[in-house]
Amino acid sequence: MSHVDWHAVMQHKNADEALKSFYDIIYNVLDECVPKFKAKSKRKQYPSWCSR
Repeated sequence: MSHVDWHAVMQHKNADEALKSFYDIIYNVLDECVPKFKAKSKRKQYPSWCSR
């Protein structure tokens, strides 16, 4: 998270756009760093301690 360029979030003047940009960054970090596994249900891709 310390290596993320947060400038993309801070440059928005609209709060909704800034929030969308923030979530895009967070979801990308989650996809890269949180281990995924094949779940019995299609709804669960992440460990139980990580809610999306």
